[in-house]
Formats: sequence, structure tokens, C-alpha cells
Amino acid sequence: MNIITELESYGCGVESKDGQLIVTGGRALPPPIVEKVREAKQDILAALGRDESARSAGFITLVRGEMYERQLNNRSHLFVGINGAGAWECWRETWNALGRVSAYHTVIASGDFATVLERARSYVGYIKLKGAANS
Repeated sequence: MNIITELESYGCGVESKDGQLIVTGGRALPPPIVEKVREAKQDILAALGRDESARSAGFITLVRGEMYERQLNNRSHLFVGINGAGAWECWRETWNALGRVSAYHTVIASGDFATVLERARSYVGYIKLKGAANS
């Protein structure tokens, strides 16, 4: 469980404002969690920044700071997340007509978060143009 999810499990909200980390609501946090937040402050702020960047690109957050998704059509979705090797990756999944089995999986981009998100935006633009050309 990442630290943001852990804070949310205590009923806390987590946001950033002017480079400051703000933890709101919830019940009193145990001292080990408070210390963990202090140690991970920069990582938490970076994760919140990624969430905002992904949201502005039309993605929804699946796991705070780690995984994002955007629906392309009723059977295809674009994902941005951290792969098993620890690198950022964008991939497309297309499910069969029943929606139970992934019929198609392709990696669109790999690298750092900013590069992968920009390639994802470009890919969404390409899919929109392709769809408009086919209509």
C-alpha cells in the first residue's frame, strides 16, 4: 500500500498547495505514520503532481501517484502506470465483445512519467483523428 492510500485508510485527505503537503480530516494518526509522512513528503508531493498532470490529460486515477486510465471507446482503454521493472509505461488494452478477456495489448511508450504521459496524449489525439477519418 502506498503512503497516500494508507493516509486515506485513516480517513485523511491529502493535497498539496504552493508546494506544501496538507493532510486533512480523519482520526489522529499514529506516530509511526506521521514519521512515515515526514520522510516521504517529497515523494507524496511528486505523486500528487502526477495525479494532477494525468487528470489534466483526461485520465482518471486508479492508484494515487502510480496508475491512471483513460477510456478510448467502449472496448479499449489506455493505461499509464509503473511496470514490473519500475519504469513508467503507457499501454492499450482492448477487450473482446463480451468484455471478459483482453483481446489486444500493446505498449505505446516507456520511460519517465512526463515523456510517457505526453506520448499518451499524442496517442489519444491520433485515435481521435483516426476515428474522425473513419466516420
